[in-house]
Amino acid sequence: MIRLLRIALMFYTRIPAGKNLPGDEQDLNRATGFLPGIGLIVGGLSAGAFVVSSLLLPHGPSVVIALIAGVLATGAFHEDGFADTCDGLGGGWSVSDRLRIMKDSRVGSYALTGLILLFLLKYALLSSLAPMLLPFSLMSSHIAARLLPLMLIRQLPYVRVDELSKAKPVSKGISPLILMAGCFSAAVMVAGLYLVFRPGNPWLILIPALPLAVSPIIAAYYRRMLGGYTGDLLGAAEQLGEVAILAAIAAMAAL
Repeated sequence: MIRLLRIALMFYTRIPAGKNLPGDEQDLNRATGFLPGIGLIVGGLSAGAFVVSSLLLPHGPSVVIALIAGVLATGAFHEDGFADTCDGLGGGWSVSDRLRIMKDSRVGSYALTGLILLFLLKYALLSSLAPMLLPFSLMSSHIAARLLPLMLIRQLPYVRVDELSKAKPVSKGISPLILMAGCFSAAVMVAGLYLVFRPGNPWLILIPALPLAVSPIIAAYYRRMLGGYTGDLLGAAEQLGEVAILAAIAAMAAL
C-alpha cells in the first residue's frame, strides 16, 4: 500500500516520494485509488499556505498564495489537462481534430481564456468565504474533486491511442473495489475535517456526494465529444469538481 501511495505521489504531484519506482499499468491503475488521499495532502499544503500567509497578509493575497501552493504541489498537473481540454473541445470539429489539438503543447486562446476564468472563479469563491472556513474548504474540495476522475475512468472507455498520447501515462481502468475504496476514504476524510474544523453547516459533510451527482453529466458530455476519456479530460474534470464544490460551500455558507 505504501508503494502504491508513493507511485500516486510521483505521478500526481511534485512532492518527493523517493527514487523512481518500477511499476506497470496495473500499478498505476491501483495507485489511482489514492487520489482522494493525494487531495488531502495537496489541500493540506494549500490550507497551510493560507493560514501562514494570513498571519501577515490580508485575506485576498492569502487566497492567491493558497492557490499558488496548490499549483506548485501538483506541478499544474490538472490545470494543464483543463487547458488542453479547453483548446481541444473548443477548437476541434471532429474527434481526431480534438485529439490532435489536445496533444499540441502550444497554448491556444481557449486554453488561456479558460485558465483565466477558472482561477478568477476560484479566487472569487474562496474570497467570499470567512477565513475560518478556508482550510476546510480547500482541503475538502481537493479531496472530493478527485473522485470525479475515478468515476469517469470507471464509466468511460479510454480513447487516446498510444501514438497520439503524451509522454505521461494515464490510468486506463479501475475496479469497482478501488472506486468504492476511494469514495469511502473521501467520505471519511471530509467527515474528519468537519469534526476538526467545525465549519457550522451540517450539510457540508455531504460534499463527497457532489461528484456522484456531477459525474454522469460530465461523462455524457465527454462521451458525445470524444467517445470516452483522456488524461486531459480527467484533469479538466478534477478542476471543474473543485469549482463546483467551492461553489456549493459558498452557497451553503450564505444561507
